[in-house]
Amino acid sequence: MSHKIAFIGAGNMGSSIIMGLLAHHFQPSDLIATGRDELRLAKLAKQGVETSINIVDVASRADILLLCVKPQGISDVMATLKPALTDRNPLILSIVTGTTLQALSEGLGSHLSIVRSMPNLAATVSESMTALVANDNLAEDDKTLATDIFTAVGKTLWVDDENTLDAITGVSGSGPAYFLYLMENMMLAAKTLGLSAEQAKALTLQTAMGAAKLVAETQEEPATLRGRITSPNGTTAAGIAVFDEHHSNQHMQDVVLAAAARAKALREAS
Repeated sequence: MSHKIAFIGAGNMGSSIIMGLLAHHFQPSDLIATGRDELRLAKLAKQGVETSINIVDVASRADILLLCVKPQGISDVMATLKPALTDRNPLILSIVTGTTLQALSEGLGSHLSIVRSMPNLAATVSESMTALVANDNLAEDDKTLATDIFTAVGKTLWVDDENTLDAITGVSGSGPAYFLYLMENMMLAAKTLGLSAEQAKALTLQTAMGAAKLVAETQEEPATLRGRITSPNGTTAAGIAVFDEHHSNQHMQDVVLAAAARAKALREAS
């Protein structure tokens, strides 16, 4: 049995999830995208996805509402949607950073089944890591639906403690940006050494993919694998020494802690 899934907001993340679902054989006719970006909506419409600027109408028809708006816009969206949900019980999936289950319940209706989720931009290529947590209203069938949607764009991890999402945001929600930052600068260094932009990108990309696959398939710790690559007085040791000299290990941990702290601040302010 198909379910009508409405995306309240079709920005970068919303569109990424839509494209991931389409790539995994979800039917375009089962998806509705809403938003203010007419160009983005037009692109989705070309994929067969229904588009609309009327979120109240959409909420009155959808079986699943996936909230993909920015944190600063969620209060207005909830106020607009709540009257349309008084006599309905669609499954609510939220990817809005910092907006708690309690805030969503108060803003939309205490009778609703609500799931908070933290995917990342790799949903575009079906490689997201999505953490999920639900309120007490969630039935097992709805949990399966939520899992199916986010499994279509990567892997899922259910947690029991909502506060855990702060840490998860710091690690995997924001995490792709950290690796992209590292790749960006590896490519810049490669070009400084005389390699072409194409060569720098190809070398960096495959190296990053290979490193991730090593950890995934060998099940060994990154530190163990790094030790195998780092011969005493060798080229890798020379590079790692620069990381150590600048305390990059602590800086990397500080990056994750800072993102998690920001997620906590957003949650506490909601």
